Amino acid sequence: MPLIATMKKPQGTPSRSRFSALQHHPRSWTYKVYLLPTPHQRHVRISAWRQLVQDMGVSESLLRVVPTVPDWVPAQDAADAAAEVVSAMCPGAGELVACRYAEVTFIDQGVNFEAVGCPVCAAPLDSDWWQERMDDAYATRFATLDAVTPCCSATVSLNDLEYYWPAAFARFELQVRDPGRGWLSPDEAAQVSTVLGITVRQVFSHY
Repeated sequence: MPLIATMKKPQGTPSRSRFSALQHHPRSWTYKVYLLPTPHQRHVRISAWRQLVQDMGVSESLLRVVPTVPDWVPAQDAADAAAEVVSAMCPGAGELVACRYAEVTFIDQGVNFEAVGCPVCAAPLDSDWWQERMDDAYATRFATLDAVTPCCSATVSLNDLEYYWPAAFARFELQVRDPGRGWLSPDEAAQVSTVLGITVRQVFSHY
């Protein structure tokens, strides 16, 4: 049977603080681990995951599949079915984890981050402007993602900015650790979208 675990963040977090991907963790989340064929492998992999959470010092790559709507969370049967589909697409993966977050969470690309652009006029966006908007959104626990771009004064969602490499906001993700492959193809992503019940996007993270 898959392992279910819940972890809670200590109380007392300031309502506003300088945002960073390594500092921000949801106050609670549930993760469901797949691809654990034996009790020994289950113990080894969960131990490795706990160590990663503790020190964030392990180098690894993650293929992350998330809904395009940040606060959307699938039913359990849809999540399980989508996990099976993604698992079949990544036969050489180390592990697949389905994460349900208590709050909308920034699904970052780790060291793959390069730049941010405007989705309306394609102008590059200053990193300080983006950081300030992330601070504003983080103060609302990412419940509010709207921002007005400095280039063309368009009102856009931080979720819709052009991230290089891609990034996203979500309350649910299928996270493939060390996937052993590159991006899902458009046809593969469409298959996952059909099973999950919503269009998905991908984030490739490296830490």
